[in-house]
Amino acid sequence: MNRFGRFSTSASNDNKSEDTSKSSSDTDVVSLPTTSDSAQSDLMIGSSPKAPQIAASEYAKETIQLNRRIATLGTGFEFDFPRVAVVGAQSSGKSSLVEAISGVSVPRYSNTCTRCPMECTMIPEGTEWSCTINLKTTVGGLTSTQRFGPALITDKNDVELWITRAQAAILSPERKAEFKKMGAEELRRIMREDDRFSKDVIEIEVRDPSLPPLTFVDLPGLIQNHSKSNEMISIVETMVKSFIGGAQRSNTLMLIVMPANEEANNQKAMKLAKDYDKHGARTIGVLTKPDQIRPGDLGLKENAREALEGLGDHRLRNGYYCVRLPNDAERKEKLGSDIISARAEKLFGEAEPWSEVTNRSVFGVNNLVSSVSTLLVNIILANLPKLKKQTEDKLARCRSELHNLPPLPTGRPLVRLMELIRLFSEDVNHAVMGHEHRQYAQKNRGDIYAQLRSDIWRTGVNFKPYLPDSSGSSVTTDIETSEEPWSHTCIPEPERIKMPQLTDSMDLKQVRQVILKSIAWELPGHIPFQATIELVQRSTSQWRKPALACFDAVFEYSGRLFEEMISKRFENYDALRHAIREITRQHHQACKKDALVLLEKSIRLETNPLYTQNYHYYDTQRRKWRSHFRDALSKRLEAQGGSSTNQLQEYQSELDLMGDARAYFKVAYKRFVDYIPLLIEHELSQEFAGHLYECFVDKLPLHDEKKLAELMAEKVIIRTKREQLGNDISRLEEMLRLLEDYEERSSESEGVKRLPYDGPTVPRSVSVETKVDAVTKSATLGVRPSLAPEPILPREKPTVPADAKPDYKADPVAVRPSPFDRIWAAPGAAKSESFDNGSGKGEASMDPRSTTPSASRKGGKRG
Repeated sequence: MNRFGRFSTSASNDNKSEDTSKSSSDTDVVSLPTTSDSAQSDLMIGSSPKAPQIAASEYAKETIQLNRRIATLGTGFEFDFPRVAVVGAQSSGKSSLVEAISGVSVPRYSNTCTRCPMECTMIPEGTEWSCTINLKTTVGGLTSTQRFGPALITDKNDVELWITRAQAAILSPERKAEFKKMGAEELRRIMREDDRFSKDVIEIEVRDPSLPPLTFVDLPGLIQNHSKSNEMISIVETMVKSFIGGAQRSNTLMLIVMPANEEANNQKAMKLAKDYDKHGARTIGVLTKPDQIRPGDLGLKENAREALEGLGDHRLRNGYYCVRLPNDAERKEKLGSDIISARAEKLFGEAEPWSEVTNRSVFGVNNLVSSVSTLLVNIILANLPKLKKQTEDKLARCRSELHNLPPLPTGRPLVRLMELIRLFSEDVNHAVMGHEHRQYAQKNRGDIYAQLRSDIWRTGVNFKPYLPDSSGSSVTTDIETSEEPWSHTCIPEPERIKMPQLTDSMDLKQVRQVILKSIAWELPGHIPFQATIELVQRSTSQWRKPALACFDAVFEYSGRLFEEMISKRFENYDALRHAIREITRQHHQACKKDALVLLEKSIRLETNPLYTQNYHYYDTQRRKWRSHFRDALSKRLEAQGGSSTNQLQEYQSELDLMGDARAYFKVAYKRFVDYIPLLIEHELSQEFAGHLYECFVDKLPLHDEKKLAELMAEKVIIRTKREQLGNDISRLEEMLRLLEDYEERSSESEGVKRLPYDGPTVPRSVSVETKVDAVTKSATLGVRPSLAPEPILPREKPTVPADAKPDYKADPVAVRPSPFDRIWAAPGAAKSESFDNGSGKGEASMDPRSTTPSASRKGGKRG
């Protein structure tokens, strides 16, 4: 089983939203609330429809947005990305449906309105409505996308005009700039005269927090005849087929738009859908113009009712939906959504055959969008493993092609060379500053500079405020303590090290000898300053060696890193790589020489004089260590049973000198381990990176055409291919990153979960066994036969009072109790649930070892 997980299926389309939500939390199935509790809003058609419940599902939203991002990155690749295509005949109400879903007004005029595919992407983001329009054109197999019109359209009234301009620009790209200034009437005249169609796409991206996260393609309407050329009929049909059929379109979800007042047998869109989707796994029917069925059209009424209830010769696995959309007069009057909604409610609640339909969730745009979104999410999830494999294979092929290209691009060698040395100089600078190639900073901080800190600390004198023992041997007991937080949490983890041991030690007798050797004309009781200098320099005189070792380590590591960067950046330029390597090495050596001079000066700063302005820290440390040494001697003398007062007074000067020397060591140590790394970084690394580009400009033969050609020896024809492959690799890597990130997060949350489809898929008059099987097949979509559906597990059944009899005439969108409930059984045990089918008792059960539900009757007759 792949890491995307197996796909769960679920559930009845008649449960209340709170019941479905409870089921989701109880069974770890991401399910969407049904629309029955907001049925009135489902029927509302306005300039910007209220987002259906799918938008409230973060899981569904994230999945659809993932598909959108990947599809955008995969433009030009032969990948079968899941999407929604709106297909229908001319004047079928297709454009009105697009408006109702997206809130975007599309062009309307006589003759065909849609001359090219329009891809509308709705993104539930931002705080206010906004729209952008792009033109996606394909020339010579290369696809490009270009912004058309304002950077951001914020007035909905401007969208229709800009879409009309974009259509004109698609058909006549040479007049693109001219069309941007044309008015609506002039554009309509041009479009009436121009009968062409184009496969290039207008991309409309709408952002509004109330929108559902959907992307759909509005295709030109199928036509039966053309005033100028019958060839246009086949052109439009071929274009529609290219978007819904073939091996590369098996994941396209089709919305087949049909007027309710026309026979389904006469709909070419439905015929195409059946040709390319024989099992109906990705087809949804949409009935429009329900108010145009005349009272005497009994056959049309019966056909519409049967279609909505999953019956008849043209039934679809994913069912039909019916929407009442504003007509031309209502649009002209600019009626509000409340009026449109009221008219829709009245029609569906009172007029036949709509009032007779049992399942009220088949009415309204929002119910349609919710089911479309659910099906789209399931198609996306089923396609993820295949898409990941395709992406990996395509990425491997692109990388292989790039690797097999000749080594060096040519064409304008000077421009290319300047670009390469600029990029390499930026690489070095980013590495030195820690913006990229962070291993340089991490290595210096975590290893080299931490080692310097340890080595400098080791040079400190371990003062032992004791006298030699009676045998004459020195005291070896180490009482040294340190406040240096070598492994404290305040230190970054890579820089934490074990506290180093001091290598030198002195007791009271040895310190007294230093004082005696330093006395000149000092008065009694005064400690000669020379004694302090000698004790301090006992440590600082050793600092040169570790400082130089630190410097050399940084130099050597940076040299290796720069060599690796040269090999990577100039891997296809043999001659140039050698030249760059030599110039880099010489420049690095020159920077080393200059930096060493400054380093030696910095080391000598710690020899003479002893100086600091860090008075507070020095005084604090001085008092602390003097007290520490006195207390240590006092405790030792008391432990030996002798009087400590006399000896403390006798060795007061030695104890004070120990404290003074230790305090100054701490001051000097702290500043030294800071400014030596800073000096190395500034005077070696940053100096090298800062002047590297100038070095290349000075030393490369930029004005010698012959030598330049030798350096940049590659065929010009390879350059375009190289750049194309580089762009493809970048996009594929980003696609793969998005897929793997989604896969990882899904794995952490126990696998990708299938969304339950709430569409009207079950006929009223079939057996329980057939109903359960129909729901199972609908939920699994039939997209991936190799992926068996998960066992149906029990979930809580909504309670419907036995005496409850909703008034469906008064409440046309009331939900009738489902004749059966899909129930979720706990894993590892067979479960059963009783149901009331309206005329008797039945029982549905599931064997956890099987994926096929069964049902048994306990009396009564199915009605």
